[in-house]
Amino acid sequence: MSQADANADILQAALHVFAENGYRGTSIEMIAAEADVDTSTVLDCFDDKEDIYNQTLTYSLEKWHQRIASRAEEEHDPIDKLRGLYDEAFFYLSRNPETRRLMLEGPMMFLYSSERFASFIALGERLVQSVLEEGVESGVLRPMDCEKMSRLLYWIHKMYNLNSYMESPLAPGDDFFELLPDLIINGLIAGEGPNAG
Repeated sequence: MSQADANADILQAALHVFAENGYRGTSIEMIAAEADVDTSTVLDCFDDKEDIYNQTLTYSLEKWHQRIASRAEEEHDPIDKLRGLYDEAFFYLSRNPETRRLMLEGPMMFLYSSERFASFIALGERLVQSVLEEGVESGVLRPMDCEKMSRLLYWIHKMYNLNSYMESPLAPGDDFFELLPDLIINGLIAGEGPNAG
């Protein structure tokens, strides 16, 4: 087994243990037992519990972003891509309860403000921007400043996640949530919205 595979196995185990027990209730020994390795193996890969925790967050965010990006690649029509991005961006945490519990442990708030996670935010914004640019170029979406719009859409995503997952551990599912894709996407379609020509 490669070092990268060993690290991934430990991080997956750590995700489970941190999600079940929280940061304070988790020990390196518990993570090692979950990963079915010796404690020394864990410490060969990571500095300490804080390092494991931070890398587990990064690992979880990478998996979330990969799912969003692959969902966009599955679709060909820009509108379907936007709907896919929306679906994964908003529903991923409800479909992945361990990641949701890890985020609820505390980092959800600083996830959107910490310099450590700025690269993930930038990746998300660039992905949305590329889909918007494709839609504008094909004439499916109305002309717009795609960079600014991608930042606005990411801000909506951030506010909804903070509101939904910080205030309640329940997954989104109210009627308001179902209205968002129509409100957002219909406002971007060519021939719709205030700037339609």
